[in-house]
Amino acid sequence: MQEQGAAVRLYDNTCRCVRGETAVDLDLRGTPRGNCTGLEDDTTDNLDKVWCFLENIRNPLEPKSGCYSDTRWSERDGRFWSSLACFQAPDIEGGNNPAVHP
Repeated sequence: MQEQGAAVRLYDNTCRCVRGETAVDLDLRGTPRGNCTGLEDDTTDNLDKVWCFLENIRNPLEPKSGCYSDTRWSERDGRFWSSLACFQAPDIEGGNNPAVHP
């Protein structure tokens, strides 16, 4: 059963938030990072606090292809991440996918 508000996945190997033990990391203060766990404490700073690490990136040289338009590489963590992945389905076919939370 899918949780209410969860992003719809068309394929099992679609770009998505990482699952399992590596989904969450801890910062230097022990605060969870990733897995859509952040709390938006300052909406004026233009920084997304809610994000997740990604898996199933089709092409690491073009990570946004078949994935999320905000896909970024983290030098610190050595993996890709996205904020949009917490709220909408990936753009796997190059079209426009609606947000789960309009």
